[in-house]
Amino acid sequence: DGTLDMNEMVATKVDKNTFTKADPDKDGTLTKDEYLSIVETRFKSADPDNDGTVSLAELKAQPGQALGLLLK
Repeated sequence: DGTLDMNEMVATKVDKNTFTKADPDKDGTLTKDEYLSIVETRFKSADPDNDGTVSLAELKAQPGQALGLLLK
């Protein structure tokens, strides 16, 4: 149905706090848009110079590593 529940999120490296914040309707699932909001937030954190790209050096930093977990 295009949603992810909390059990499925374990495999995506999203912690419970992040899941809860991304689930505004508190139904225990994430829609595609809710999940993509996690990706967008982590991308912005990994792009401190706000150039719209993430360099290898930025990926190696802690925020970049958090983004990388979503991409595995």
